[in-house]
Amino acid sequence: MLIIRNDAGYLRLSELLTAAYVGKDRNVHHAELNPEWLENGDNSGLICLSGAHYGEVGVNLLNGNEDAARAAALKYAAWFPRCVLSGAATPALSVPNGRLAFQAA
Repeated sequence: MLIIRNDAGYLRLSELLTAAYVGKDRNVHHAELNPEWLENGDNSGLICLSGAHYGEVGVNLLNGNEDAARAAALKYAAWFPRCVLSGAATPALSVPNGRLAFQAA
């Protein structure tokens, strides 16, 4: 889930949603964000919620796949510097020096 932090975030989310609905490389069956769009843009005005145990990081952790969880966490941390938040019911996730770290909420 993406949340707007500021005016730049509003413009960025508008750009992403427009691409999802009318972009030439969109999914014609339903609107969805292409990961390449997140990778190649300025997301500093957005906050990304991890989805807790339903998100990519959480699902991998619950399935015992720490390497995949670490890779996903690093990916989101790169796309949304200082703005990736875990769900309220889970501990906060950080990735210092490429290691998953949890802090009590």
